[in-house]
Amino acid sequence: MGSGWSGQFGTPVAGGLALRVFEEAQANDALEVVGLHAHRGGMVRREAELASFVEETLRFTDELRERLGLELSLLNLGGSLASPSVRGLSARELRDNRTFARDIAAPRPSESLSIEGYVAGICERVAAHYQRLGRPAPRVLLEPGRSVTSDAQLLLSRVHSLKVDGERAYAILDAGINLAESCRSEYHEIFSASRARAPRSRVYAVAGPICTPGDTLFWGARLPELPPGDSLVIMDAGAYFVPFSTSFSFPRPAIVAVDGGQVKVLRRAETFEDQLALYQAQS
Repeated sequence: MGSGWSGQFGTPVAGGLALRVFEEAQANDALEVVGLHAHRGGMVRREAELASFVEETLRFTDELRERLGLELSLLNLGGSLASPSVRGLSARELRDNRTFARDIAAPRPSESLSIEGYVAGICERVAAHYQRLGRPAPRVLLEPGRSVTSDAQLLLSRVHSLKVDGERAYAILDAGINLAESCRSEYHEIFSASRARAPRSRVYAVAGPICTPGDTLFWGARLPELPPGDSLVIMDAGAYFVPFSTSFSFPRPAIVAVDGGQVKVLRRAETFEDQLALYQAQS
């Protein structure tokens, strides 16, 4: 994985560790070494970031051939293509938002690579590299899941209650870190579905219903004046919200698809009975 990521993932090229892994694999008669899987991590948003990662990976494929005589037939370059309307937040942004309720700037979708540009940029660089060397190019595999699914889903929540603690106003929702954990480290647009055209005149800390002080999704979100019962929408829920969701304290809600005005239930809402059934002894 790319620099700055946890050492629990993969094996770094730096220091020769990845090369030794390939040496061990080649020495094992039970294995046929045919490919390389590299993953940058983070969110690739610009062409220069993508180019740097691909070139670094291709340099390692050259080293594998020169040192081990290994011709790869598969090259998996992972995913990490950013969603145009989502971005990771720095520690300083999160601190300023929490302490001073400072607005967090939305990403500019026009500055993000498209899926087509991402695929073309990778394939063209790989093809040109191997053509320059006069060698057959490996088959390229990609995993751009986030960018494909992120904007396919949204989380619809409701304002359960309102509180004021000192100078901070809280909007407490029926959805929290059990359903939207990603909001604590990423920019996700939030707006009122009930009063979408109303001016965003108040800053709220948007919290969930879970029995922990860590259940805060936004420390400073600029929204209209919210009465209890208002519906709020959190955008770009299609990448990680569902697989990361839990039934901690509350059953998980239904998932529905809306297509051409038709509504279809993809997963019914859980009940407390569903949760208790997991603990019932088998007869």
